[in-house]
Formats: sequence, C-alpha cells, structure tokens
Amino acid sequence: MKKRQTNIILLINAVLVVASIPISIVTNKLFLMPIILIYAVVTTVSQFVFKEDLVYYVLTAYLTAVGPVDMLLVDVTPINVLGVGYTHYYLFGDRHLYFQYLLFSVGMYLLILLSYKIVSGFRGRLVLHTRALAFKTPISNNAPLIKYIAILLYAAVEYQLRSRFLLDVPGAIPVIRGAGIIVYLYRFFGTLLLFRCIETDLGSGEIKARNILLLLFDYFLICLPDFLFDRRGPVLYSLVVTAAYLLCVNRKNLIAFVKKNIVFVVLFVVGILGAFSIFTAAVRYKGLVTLSPLYLLSRLIGVADGFIGIDYMNSAGTGFINFSLLDYFKNVLSMNEISVNRIYTYVILGYPPSAIHTSSLPLFVGSFMYDGFWGYLMISLIFGIIFAVAKRCITTSAAYKNTDREKIYAFVGCYIIVYATARVMGGGSERIIEVFVQPVMLLLYSLFVRGYPRDRTPEDGRNS
Repeated sequence: MKKRQTNIILLINAVLVVASIPISIVTNKLFLMPIILIYAVVTTVSQFVFKEDLVYYVLTAYLTAVGPVDMLLVDVTPINVLGVGYTHYYLFGDRHLYFQYLLFSVGMYLLILLSYKIVSGFRGRLVLHTRALAFKTPISNNAPLIKYIAILLYAAVEYQLRSRFLLDVPGAIPVIRGAGIIVYLYRFFGTLLLFRCIETDLGSGEIKARNILLLLFDYFLICLPDFLFDRRGPVLYSLVVTAAYLLCVNRKNLIAFVKKNIVFVVLFVVGILGAFSIFTAAVRYKGLVTLSPLYLLSRLIGVADGFIGIDYMNSAGTGFINFSLLDYFKNVLSMNEISVNRIYTYVILGYPPSAIHTSSLPLFVGSFMYDGFWGYLMISLIFGIIFAVAKRCITTSAAYKNTDREKIYAFVGCYIIVYATARVMGGGSERIIEVFVQPVMLLLYSLFVRGYPRDRTPEDGRNS
C-alpha cells in the first residue's frame, strides 16, 4: 500500500510538472514552471517524512488541488470565476501574486505538518477512566417507534429554536445572548443521533443497499432543519464523517459494498457534489453568478479567492488586519458572525446583501486578518495540534477492538479530521473552536453515559 501511494503521488506530480511546460509557453507565463516544480518537490519530499500518514495525504491532496491543479486550470480557461461581473483577469497575469500564493500556501502546509508531527510524537493515549453510569440511548431499530419519535422531536425542537432566535440562519444575527451555547448543544444532540443511527442501521456487519437507504432516510430527518435553513455545509460534512468512520470500524464490509455497487457509489458521489455545487451557484447567490466548471472548481478550492485576498492585502496594507486572535472566541458565545469570510464577501468582493451566503478565503490567506503574520503562524500551529488530536483518537480506537470505546474514539477522530480539513479549505479561522466542542462533548458522553466497564483496558479489547 505504501509503495502504491508513493507512486501515485510521484505520478501526479510528474504529470503536473510536464503539463506546466506547454501551458507556461502558450500563456506566456514561464514563471508557472518553477512554481509547479516547487509544489511537486515539497509534497514529494514530505511523504518520506510522514510516510503512510492519513493527515499527510489529506493535506497534500488539498495543497495539490489548491496549488498546481487550480493554477493550471485557471490559465487554460481564464473565464469569469467569481460571477457578479468580478472577473479579475488582471490578477492571473501578475507573477508576484503567484509567488506570494505559493509562499503562503506551502508555508502553512509545512507549519501545520510540523506542529502535527511534534504533537503526535508525544506518547500516551487519549484514555480517561471514570465511573460510568448504566444509562444507554434508546435509539435502536428494535424499537423503531421510539427511534423516530426521538429524531422527529429533535428536528422539531431545533427548527423552532433556530427560527425563533435566528440561530445558525444564513444572513441573520441571533437575537438571544449566549446563542453559541444553544447552537453547540443542539449540534451535539444531532451528531449523537447520527452516530447512533450509523451504529443501528449499519453496525459492524455486512453492508447492504437497504442499510444505506435506511441510514440516508434517518440522516435526512436529522438534517431536516439544515435543509430548511439552506445550511449545506454541515449536511455534506456529516456524509463525509460517516464514510470516514465506516472506513475505520467496518473497512472490509464497506470496501466490499463499494466494489459490488461501484456504479451506484460513483453516481451517488458525483450527484451529491454536483447538486451542492449547482445549488451554490444557482440558488445561494440568487442568479448572480455564471455557472461553469471552472467556477464550481474554484468555488470549492479557492484559487481565485486566494489571489483576490492577497491582492487586497497588498493594496490595503495594515488596513487588511481587521481582527485580533481572540475575536473568534467571542463568536463562540455570541454567534454574531465575527467572520473573515463575511468581510471578504461584502467588503472586498462587494457582493450585495441578497447573496446571503459568504464566499471563503483559503485559510492561508484569511489567517492574515488576525494580527497579520502572527495570526498566520498561530493558526497554523493550532491546526497542527487539532490534526494531532484526531490522529491520537483514531490510534487509541485501534487499541480497543470490538468495543464501544473503539467506535466513539474513531468517530471523534474522523469528525475532527473532516471539520478541520473543511476549515483549512474554506477558511473561517474564527470557527476553530467548533472543531473541538463537539468531539469533547461526545467523549464525555462516551465516558459518563454509555456505561463502559471500569476495568476494561486496551489489552482486554485486543483479546476480546
């Protein structure tokens, strides 16, 4: 497996380097060749340090997409990538911006990996021993009536809270103090319901089509308030968390299901991504953008956003720095949208209020809005720690074979990796804290509520 993954990375980098030669000549941008080569060298050399590390592959995939892939596509098809008339053609001819983009993206990539490597090197497991209560959740397919009453009750209460107090509603500011506390509480219960439905609908046995359809139905009911309030992010992230979790605890059966139903799986993934992208372009901005493959790709990855953010930072100087590093903690309790992405959307891009959803600055650009270079440095280190915690959770889960503790640690690790990666891709530095709140609540739930035996040890799990 290691050799195959290494060969794939080398092949992708070789293709990108070779592709940069004719594209650089045709577009008269010879500086693209050394830029793409630097990206290739950095990611290739890094793999020998991190080897078969999941976090390395996740971050490298993002860097490759946001760097050489997107840069080359933009230069092949320099069309409107932002909509609303903001073509910004001139940015794609400024070689200084390309080199700055390279410096900032590679710099954060290396800083995150360095911090991650250092913290991951500490020994020990994330294991707490505590007296557990005997209570267990009633969510089970053996009692479907109780299960669906609980899910529908949760969805109804969440919808009423959000509509009454404007909690987590795009374009709205909450009308209640301490809104963040309420938001994280109902998110916790929603995540807990999702976890229990995965365990109930799929378990650790053979995965069949009817199991998947049942889980998707339950998933739809749990996420119904997000659908109604046009919050597509949490819906998509929950799907990815579910897939990652199954890879950890039920890999053999999941791979067998994918191989047996490869056409269905591919169509499902393409359909989900396509639906979210089209919905983003056609609905979220009220027809203010032009649908195109490049728009959809750049909206997901953010090269156009990164170039514009760097250009604005260069022109605005110190005026670019709007927040302090402590500002995102204020957002935890107030949910008052102290957001880099809102500033980027409405101030830098100049989108009208009708575009109620925000565009996203890549983290390696948006982090400069928090005390400049120090914000860039500190946020990089923080995300390295976040990924290290995720790895420790997954590593700990592997020590508890066939136990509930294994599953909750695996779920928490997958949750952190997915949401942390989403924040690296889509910026939102002020929401770093949310990557930790839910997992901590889930771990406390697993320790104090679900009733693990006090004398259970990793060795017991291995032998069970």
